[in-house]
Amino acid sequence: MKLSSIFSFVAVLGLTIAAAPQKHIKAVTITKTKGFHTVSKTRGVHTVTRTRSHTPHTPTPTSGVIQGFDVSHFQKTVDFAAAYKSGARFVYSKATDGTTLIDKTFAGKSTAAAAAGLLHGAYHFARPSTGTGATQANFFLAHGGNPASDGKTLISFVDLEANPKDPQGAGVCYNLSPKEMVTFIADFVNTYKAATGKAPMIYTTNSWWKQCTGNSKAFSSSPLMLARYAKTPGAIPGGWAKYTIWQNSDKYTYGGDSDKLSGGTAALNALLQ
Repeated sequence: MKLSSIFSFVAVLGLTIAAAPQKHIKAVTITKTKGFHTVSKTRGVHTVTRTRSHTPHTPTPTSGVIQGFDVSHFQKTVDFAAAYKSGARFVYSKATDGTTLIDKTFAGKSTAAAAAGLLHGAYHFARPSTGTGATQANFFLAHGGNPASDGKTLISFVDLEANPKDPQGAGVCYNLSPKEMVTFIADFVNTYKAATGKAPMIYTTNSWWKQCTGNSKAFSSSPLMLARYAKTPGAIPGGWAKYTIWQNSDKYTYGGDSDKLSGGTAALNALLQ
């Protein structure tokens, strides 16, 4: 064999050997993630990654403000799980309206809220011109407004605000005098309390309460849910020394209205039935 042929053969053989897989080399990088901590181990040059992670929930603050929200049939899609992960810890769902309307989404929303880990309660939209306070309270109690004493269900609230059919006109107070309105509210509160053992929370605005009840101080035993879409809750009406929940916006990220509970865990637990 010619010398040049031998060199060519060796060159080709060298390339073949260099290209051959080196089966005896085992190179692995293992990355394990727990929470926010990552540990990596590397052997050789090949990499295999195994990851285990979780997204931690925001803890419930023991003091200060706790985020919540309220919903009704107007909200077709509500992400209860995402709300909980973002820090929300309670939600209210509309159950009834006046003396005839039953919110058909109430049961489903309550179940979904509980599954997400949220404390949940019911509310009634009052229409003082269409039946007595006792009649509406009994209607509410019969259709979702009677809370269970299970450590997960909140006392209910009654929504007292401007007449949707005439929010700016003479009918804003449902054509009732302040005295008649106070009688309606007292009938509702007393009927609900007799059935559940606790007074319901009262939802209202400062302006409506002053105009339609004459700024009544008769209901300070009920917690106050004050609605005001602004940077601060503003003045507190009636005989309340403070609000329990401030509804600060009608545009909550995960559906419905945004509610801010003041007083931390103790205040939230005080709302349990």
